[in-house]
Order: sequence, then C-alpha cells, then structure tokens
Amino acid sequence: MIRIRVGVILVKDGKILLIKHSKGKKSYWLLPGGGVKFGETLTQCACRELMEETNLEIKLCNLLYIIESISKNEKKHIINLIFNGEITGGTPVLGQEKRLSELKFVSLEDLNNLILYPPINSIIIKLIESGFTTPEQIYLGPMWS
Repeated sequence: MIRIRVGVILVKDGKILLIKHSKGKKSYWLLPGGGVKFGETLTQCACRELMEETNLEIKLCNLLYIIESISKNEKKHIINLIFNGEITGGTPVLGQEKRLSELKFVSLEDLNNLILYPPINSIIIKLIESGFTTPEQIYLGPMWS
C-alpha cells in the first residue's frame, strides 16, 4: 500500500521547524506533517497534522517537492509532498504521540548535522536561502536512506 505524507516547511527567524521521531533505539528528524486520511484534502491533512504535532495553526502555501521513499525490502512506499507554510496561530508545543520526542526550530547551519528523512537537508537550505523561489525540479524521485 502506498502512503501519502504531507510535510510542511515552516521558517521563523531564519530557523526551520522540525520534529524528532524516536522508534526504539533509532531517532531522526522529519518536517512536521503526516499521512493523508481517506477523504481528506492535502490542506486539511497539513493543518490537522501540524495542530496534532506542534499545536500550531498554519496556512499551507505552495507545493515545492514530490519525493518517493521506497524501502529496500519494498515493504514501505511513501510519497512525500513537501509544501511551505506560514504559522498563523498557536504556541509550539510537542504533540502527545509516543514516537514524537522533540520539537525544535533548527538553524540552517545545524540542519546539515541532523538525520532528516527524506534526506533533503541541502535542498531545504538552498530553497530557504533563495527566498522560496520556485524550484526548477519538483519531482525529486526516489530517496530512501
């Protein structure tokens, strides 16, 4: 089964909001967001997931990237739709889901030092430094690490 996930790039004071996930001994960072439910629009999904994970109200802006993540054993297939967004309300608070372990605004300098899934650290840095100019390539293809 293919899972569709919406991820949102939110920048405040030159820093990007990330969520740390921990599963067993493994931990990594993700853009806030999550899986689209049946009958839910991408905007509804992004707003719901951001509220659940961060307590923030957002406005979803532009689709920036489409990234496929297919595991090496082909048991997971995720299509990541990456948007930029704007914070419109709320105070950042980490959601209650068990796998969420940290919420943090990360400087662009520190972004390259984190394990981010999908691994688009350098792509995000270039995008933010360009002022979110429209990317030349939206579909980035398969990325699984």
